[in-house]
Amino acid sequence: MRGYVLRKDQEEPMKISFLTLLLALPLAALRVDGAEPVGEYAELHSCEVYTGGCTASAQATLGGRSVLRVWNIRSGEFAGTDLAGQTALVLEVANENLARPGTPAARTVAYLPESATDAQRKGLLAWLAESGIKADQTRTVPVEYRREGARIVVSGGKDIFFETRAIEACDAGSCGEQLWYEPRGKTDGFTVLVNEGSSIHEPALKLSWKDHSAKSVFFGTFGEGRQDGFQLAGIR
Repeated sequence: MRGYVLRKDQEEPMKISFLTLLLALPLAALRVDGAEPVGEYAELHSCEVYTGGCTASAQATLGGRSVLRVWNIRSGEFAGTDLAGQTALVLEVANENLARPGTPAARTVAYLPESATDAQRKGLLAWLAESGIKADQTRTVPVEYRREGARIVVSGGKDIFFETRAIEACDAGSCGEQLWYEPRGKTDGFTVLVNEGSSIHEPALKLSWKDHSAKSVFFGTFGEGRQDGFQLAGIR
């Protein structure tokens, strides 16, 4: 496992590559017209993904069995359908830790924006299916995605909500921290953000999941074709 370590004694902000710049970019700067879907990706886990070995070991077997995945498409189309401005949410559950590579979801629910057209909702499902995501159930709900720097706010109807913030030096644990997992979704590059507060309720999955103050959110971009890997951004 790679050791990307955050030290408590770190006083100066880390000098980071593209993701630091990404967090500061206006959303419009990510648009690429006339292409495959391009945008931002967030992945909320029910276990910490950047933490100390003690916490990672404690959560490895019984934790991480739920994940909420979010694609915010800034531009692009699929199968002739314009998907620009659409956001899709996918909630997955399993009997094992979904943060581990290759762990399949046992059940999946997709949340599609009620503001989209029928054709766009079908296009979103087809685009997800091409990535191997086939929803057992779909819901059409008001979907919101907002980002200002490291602060992301996501909601899907009245039962799906989370918001993030940047990792700060005071978030460091006592037994050394490092990256234990990588996103389930394909990204150009990614960082880890703090789950400032989340509430997920899905009767079809018999799931009620709340969490806060956990380093459990991946954030990155997709569709741009880069391979930037992991960067620990936003420390201050």
